[in-house]
Amino acid sequence: MVSKGKSFQELLYREAAAFLRTLESAGVTGEVVEDSFRDYSVKVRLFQGNMELGKVPIYYSPRRHSFTPHFGEVREKEAIPTFVKAWNKRDCRSSEWVAYVDGSYCAGKVGFGAIILLQNTVKKETWGTVPPAWRRSRQVGGELYAVCRVLDWCRKHGVKEITIHYDYKGIEEWATGRWRTNIPLTRRYASIVKSSNVTVHWEKVRGHSGDKWNDAADALARRGALEQKK
Repeated sequence: MVSKGKSFQELLYREAAAFLRTLESAGVTGEVVEDSFRDYSVKVRLFQGNMELGKVPIYYSPRRHSFTPHFGEVREKEAIPTFVKAWNKRDCRSSEWVAYVDGSYCAGKVGFGAIILLQNTVKKETWGTVPPAWRRSRQVGGELYAVCRVLDWCRKHGVKEITIHYDYKGIEEWATGRWRTNIPLTRRYASIVKSSNVTVHWEKVRGHSGDKWNDAADALARRGALEQKK
């Protein structure tokens, strides 16, 4: 099961809504300020009864795939510890599981690498050689295979939804059907993604751009290629 990569606005709205749901148990209500959306931020307005407590901007970092609230605009300073506690306890299951994938082609050898994280904590690293059928597309085949390994891990561990970060456009385009799967490899890849029963949110990152986890997946893929037996 596949969903199109989410916009920054969708990601921010999801986090803001989870924050507001958690605050309800503390008797605080709120709303997303619809005209406050920017590429990397949104504001929520908070109330206790009829009294407005202030606004909390929430910022998104694409590089770290993380969200940070700022409480400087809160009028009732004594309420800030409650807000911090609610933020840390918010339930955002759809954004918890994240993976970074990559492939590598070195001296005729092809490797794959993947890192799976839960709330920015590494839960699984995997790397190695790719089967012969995936080698013909070199590093692209390695990255495609890395996605398949991630989805297989999700299936075995009961993970139903994950955000996969990749750096080659076809990783998402073939999976979502926006690119034609006109060779056996891409058809097989698209079929594996579709039949995985894992909801995938796709996020493209620029390769070799200093993204911590993408660079780590690249290093694992190179390691997999160098360890490959002839």
